[in-house]
Amino acid sequence: MEDAPSRKTAERVYIVSLLILGLGLVVFGVLLEIKTVRIFNKASESLSWPTTKGEVISSKVETYGGWEKTSYKARVVYMYYVKDTNYSAESVSLKAIDNKDYFYAAQVVKQYSVGKSVTVYYKPENPEVALLELIEGPYISLVAVIFFIAVGLFILIYGILEYQSLIYHQSKPQMGDEE
Repeated sequence: MEDAPSRKTAERVYIVSLLILGLGLVVFGVLLEIKTVRIFNKASESLSWPTTKGEVISSKVETYGGWEKTSYKARVVYMYYVKDTNYSAESVSLKAIDNKDYFYAAQVVKQYSVGKSVTVYYKPENPEVALLELIEGPYISLVAVIFFIAVGLFILIYGILEYQSLIYHQSKPQMGDEE
């Protein structure tokens, strides 16, 4: 039979773990929400950007990391003109194109091969900021945000209820404690 102090300690560790996990998921969800809102705002703003013609001047797959954690990035550089000024940029999209999958990066490089004529979307007040692809919004990220916050809140509330139950049971006199 397990002794009472070690059982109480195990219950406390369990409850603290629930609280930390729940709080961690909520904080992660909130941070993800902040990032998602920023991307969503940029994506919404970019939908109204004017366009100009450009040309891809460099397109290659770059490798990052070591032998265990290798990531690949499609690095596409393009030139374009706005109001008689020559610009170059590297942003293909607001979507992250760093990837562990070499074939995805190679597909982007193939799509934007050197010499290809492209439509460039540029920020009117700062033409140095440009994109080749527009996105309407990070809706999948929004689903992830809702998931992390909801699960985190559920675990947090469950942990608080378990803590209250533990306190309640500790305050009740146990059989055999009476004299």
